[in-house]
Amino acid sequence: MTDNLPIFSNDRTVRVSPFDGRQEICPRDFRRRRQLYTSLHNQSFRVSLDNVVRGLHSLWPPPHHDLEAYHSQGIADAKRFLQDEGFYDQNSVINEFYP
Repeated sequence: MTDNLPIFSNDRTVRVSPFDGRQEICPRDFRRRRQLYTSLHNQSFRVSLDNVVRGLHSLWPPPHHDLEAYHSQGIADAKRFLQDEGFYDQNSVINEFYP
């Protein structure tokens, strides 16, 4: 674990994380009114059981179907970010490759 997230003064940094938190591209788990966050190496993570499970899966690989679910979730998270930023066209060619 290192501080590998450069922040540039004149450019935007798009933060990507496999953990639910305040990054632009990350899983969005169920959100309650009260949320507890912790920071580690320049990134903020939500304290949740789902994030603990993801952390354990980073040390001990999960079954293949869980890995496929993480892959699909990552594609959905990236699409959500691109749609929110106005960079994603529903009719684009990329939809044929990543349904």
